[in-house]
Amino acid sequence: MTANSFDYSEFIETLAEAIFKLSAGKQLIESSSSGEAPDYPYCQYTITSPFNPITWDIVDYEMFEVGVSLTWRGLSGHEVLNLANRTNKWFRSQEGLFFIERKRILWSLISIMTVYEIH
Repeated sequence: MTANSFDYSEFIETLAEAIFKLSAGKQLIESSSSGEAPDYPYCQYTITSPFNPITWDIVDYEMFEVGVSLTWRGLSGHEVLNLANRTNKWFRSQEGLFFIERKRILWSLISIMTVYEIH
């Protein structure tokens, strides 16, 4: 992140690194991306709310919330439920909070959804 603006690319890279770390190498992709999907299971993200201001009177270093939804996709319901549960717990754990904090992001809440596909 630069001093005066929020870099969404860095934010998503941090999410991707976290998903890779907590899921033993699984990928995070944008939910509306085109092209072939990675091998199952994988995680998709959607930025549901890109800017929810917390402070109105600060321009530089302002605080705001970004709403993100993570969706695990796989071929087995119990597999994606386990991954979603692991993701939820990791982001709320001390390890997850320290990881996010080291990236200079204040973390409060993440929405975890589970979806599975059977082919």
